[in-house]
Amino acid sequence: MIFLFCVRHYFTKYLDVEYLGFEGLFSNILGLFSLVDLGLGNAISFNLYEPLHNQDRTLISSIMAVYKKLYLAVGIIIFVLALCFSPFILFFIKDYTLPENTIRLYFLVYAMSVSITYFFSYKRTLIFALQKNYIVMNIDSVTKIVLSVVQIILLVRFSNYIFYLIAAIVVNFLGNVAISLFLNKENQYDTKNIQPLSESFKNKLKKHVKALAVTNISWQGVSSTDNIIISSMIGVIDLAKNANYSIITMSINNIVATVLGGVSASIGDLIVEGDTVKIKKYFDRYCFIYCIVSSYAALGVYFVSAPLITIWVGKRLVFSQFPVFLIAVSLFLTLNFRPLAEYQNYSGNFVYYKPYSIVAVIINIAASIVFAYFMGISGVFLGTTITYCFMISTVVSILYKKMFKSKQSEYYKKSLINFLPALISFALLCLLKNYLPDSLILQILLMITFITIIYFLMVILILKKSQDFCFFEKLIKQILCKVIIKK
Repeated sequence: MIFLFCVRHYFTKYLDVEYLGFEGLFSNILGLFSLVDLGLGNAISFNLYEPLHNQDRTLISSIMAVYKKLYLAVGIIIFVLALCFSPFILFFIKDYTLPENTIRLYFLVYAMSVSITYFFSYKRTLIFALQKNYIVMNIDSVTKIVLSVVQIILLVRFSNYIFYLIAAIVVNFLGNVAISLFLNKENQYDTKNIQPLSESFKNKLKKHVKALAVTNISWQGVSSTDNIIISSMIGVIDLAKNANYSIITMSINNIVATVLGGVSASIGDLIVEGDTVKIKKYFDRYCFIYCIVSSYAALGVYFVSAPLITIWVGKRLVFSQFPVFLIAVSLFLTLNFRPLAEYQNYSGNFVYYKPYSIVAVIINIAASIVFAYFMGISGVFLGTTITYCFMISTVVSILYKKMFKSKQSEYYKKSLINFLPALISFALLCLLKNYLPDSLILQILLMITFITIIYFLMVILILKKSQDFCFFEKLIKQILCKVIIKK
């Protein structure tokens, strides 16, 4: 995160703010192109758990061989789509000043960096299913630090965006090669002795891919349209502002994924065991910890982002309070949707989500465009917030009906109780905010301190008797005891 923020600082210092807007737009457009994935990653990941559980090396090898061919094709198709789309990209950019062919070139180089990652994605999926994703995260962390240093040097020395993009291609390629070499050492599947998949397995895989294709389309439709709407309806300046907030929320998402992501693979194993009571118990705990983490993160974004961005890239790239409030709410909902989506995907219940996913993307695009017309940038964020509410309510309904066989009102009651500390903390912090000093650094330090103390004090006072709180309290004590004993 530190290196990522440093890169963005030098980016805005040595390149025009317009480039920042382009990067956000390119990312969203390529996100839509990645729909050709059709949910293959999730479908194959879901179907790897059983052969891994049974140590069926032959079936694992067959699945990985198919996965490799499919993802090689996906990477090539994405770049071809970008090539075909490049003549039309200017229709989605308002108020640009760079030469048209230069913008198209930047877009194609960016597309190349995205498409190359698909050539190695199949190996990442197997590592994740093996519950060794920490290896991938370690390699990715080193890769990101090296890339950040290289990009900063290139920005300071040449102030050239194309060098910045090429560096990402080269360094990310080397990082993926390192991950590939690690998996080869694990020797989990045989690349030489591959048997054809059975017809029954192929039919099951096709069924899952079809269901996840629609789900994947809806997810990309929700997550990859905001910048396109902002760019075409509002302009590249607000797009650049949003890029900075996206860096913050993305960094938070990455931290949460690093800390809690290792649990995801265990969900697949837990569901394979088939103990519904145990599955529900860990589902409640998983949702609880995500609610706590997302509430803390959302409070931080709302109260700390303005002074942080002012110091980081300048006051001209700071939003007013209401858009920031909606960004914080959207982050809260996004993080709380994650455990629901994971249980849905690993249990196979994604097949029931197909029709609702189409509705979700329609709601997002329609609401964002309409609200953007009347409210500007806030309208885009409001449309996304409404969409996440719909998605959460839909998946909760499916899980409680199909998997847990209980009333979904139980989820909302627990969520409301778990959210109470954040609600009370928000009110108290709004009052304290009025008494902060003028120094931006002091504002950041004081608000982080106030948020941490007030929020977790509220958590302890309000939730200390809940079973989920007691579980994590006991877990934290056990971890601390182990650390103390080692010392």
